[in-house]
Amino acid sequence: MKNNLKQHDRSNIIGSCFTLIELLVVIAIIAILAGMLLPSLNKARARARATTCISNLRQCGTSALLYVDDFDGWMPAVNMPHRTNSSGISWAKMLYEDGYVPKNPALFSCPDSMPGRDAASKLNSAYHYGLRILEHGGGLTKKHYRLDHRMETDNNGNTVENPTIWLADASTDETKATSTQNFWNEAGTNQYLKAGVAAYHDKRAAVWFGDGHSELISKQALLDKGFKTAYFD
Repeated sequence: MKNNLKQHDRSNIIGSCFTLIELLVVIAIIAILAGMLLPSLNKARARARATTCISNLRQCGTSALLYVDDFDGWMPAVNMPHRTNSSGISWAKMLYEDGYVPKNPALFSCPDSMPGRDAASKLNSAYHYGLRILEHGGGLTKKHYRLDHRMETDNNGNTVENPTIWLADASTDETKATSTQNFWNEAGTNQYLKAGVAAYHDKRAAVWFGDGHSELISKQALLDKGFKTAYFD
């Protein structure tokens, strides 16, 4: 009887050992599968954020067009005089404050830019999508431009068939650590003219054109449009 009990106990111990080994094998298989799937999941998340960014810019562009309709074809300026701040507020904050866009601060910034800051903080600090400056000069951030600039042929070949970029993912330098409320199409040295279109989406930048559409654009396509300041690498 005692021998039978001992044999039974040994069988239970051996059975438990095999169960533990099987569990470890299953865990190892799950870990391997997770490692294989994780890059795909990360790419899917990145694509989703890029889609969100394009949608955001389309809504920002639509709100700018509403402003244009109210002000005889003039686009907002980068820095706007406003009743809430005597020194002026950013174009995005103005559109937000004056009801040209739904009260959602996340619409004004790329999900992949400055991820450590929440959307409201980025909007209030003007760390959001950039509005294009078309020329250099004093007070350039307070200057308005007519949207019908896209109807003309300029030095960069922008026409109604090949429209000008007005809004874009933008940064102050090649680190892309800080997003900015404006961007410039020429090379420059000061804080405003160093701002350029920046790629936050697998070496592509989200941009909005004056004809109303938004898309992801490559560095080469941007250079082909005459831009000289661009942060893509």
